[in-house]
Amino acid sequence: HVTVRVTGLDVLTYFSRKYYHTQNIMAACNFDMCFIFVSLGWERSMYDSRIFNEILTNDNISFPHPE
Repeated sequence: HVTVRVTGLDVLTYFSRKYYHTQNIMAACNFDMCFIFVSLGWERSMYDSRIFNEILTNDNISFPHPE
């Protein structure tokens, strides 16, 4: 979770149980510790497993699958 500043209609969507605004970020690194994939903007109520499953099954997201 990363603290964010939210305005407008999304204020309640990103309000966490710790009483501040957060969003989930999923990042993948290679063995050289370089980012090869980053997905951000997931609302605070999303579980890590749900985000990972969505990224793996969504054809519109180019997650780097191993050969």
